[in-house]
Amino acid sequence: RMFRDCSSLTSIDLSGFDTSNVTDMSDMFYNCSSLREVKVGEAFRFDTDCCFPAPQGNGLTGLWMSMSTGDVYKPSSIPSYKADTYVADKVRIPIDSTMFTVDTTDAVYTGSEFVGRVSSNELTEGKDFEVQYANNVNAGTANIEIKGRGEYGGCLNFTFNILKATPSYAAPSAVGATFGQTLGDIAPSLPDGFSWQDDPSTGVGDAGERSFMATFTPEDAANYDAVEGVPVTVVVSPAPVAEGMFEVDTAAEAYTGSPIAKKVGSSLVEGSDYEVSYKNNVSAGTATVVVSGRGNYSGELEYEFRIDPKRVP
Repeated sequence: RMFRDCSSLTSIDLSGFDTSNVTDMSDMFYNCSSLREVKVGEAFRFDTDCCFPAPQGNGLTGLWMSMSTGDVYKPSSIPSYKADTYVADKVRIPIDSTMFTVDTTDAVYTGSEFVGRVSSNELTEGKDFEVQYANNVNAGTANIEIKGRGEYGGCLNFTFNILKATPSYAAPSAVGATFGQTLGDIAPSLPDGFSWQDDPSTGVGDAGERSFMATFTPEDAANYDAVEGVPVTVVVSPAPVAEGMFEVDTAAEAYTGSPIAKKVGSSLVEGSDYEVSYKNNVSAGTATVVVSGRGNYSGELEYEFRIDPKRVP
């Protein structure tokens, strides 16, 4: 009952008190109805029967406020062993949006925190209010919370959008292909992150250079947009001719004294896709049919047939 009934006591400094071994602190502040400020040291311990009185009067909330943190406590909830000064908590002036300038415009992802979006011409940050940000790095919706401090109370919340950024990338160099292939066939030749924007079943076209559109998808797709319409040059080489493309008559022929031609069948077009020539196709012996690719086809195929000597009657 050390300060019991000290009804005129307004403030007291107990920072030198060590109550860690005290066994009975009941009614220590009983009827200290005028107490508005108490200073305690790190050796001050409250027990279950000891607490500050609830400050009563006009403009007071009945709570105690820490001068070091601005936190507010019930009389029975003030922490032990914590050096601080506590003052009677006053009814606070509610903050409102007119007291602040808040930047809620869209931002673009940079990988860093977005801060510094709140200012006030009326109040002082740290003394009258504090600002806390959440989700303010990655693309999405970021949050701003303004809390009143000191004489000001209440909380305001705002949001702003963090948009995905455009990624940087190296444009693909020319990609090789062979006549008859599709974009899907040559997709593995694209650099990492690239895919064909055009239908993968699209043919690469005739021999020569062609341009097709690709899409770049960044690894961090959560914070970067995909980039469409990236032109990629495809260099199409002629396809090699193969034996399965042709049916050549290799039956023996009798010597006539003139060049002997053979029938060459194919789904390809002679003159456009291939041409036929001969070796040693006049005299008796072994003659050769030479099929050479042209246009979209390259390479040569050879087929031999026999020219038998002419029989004399």
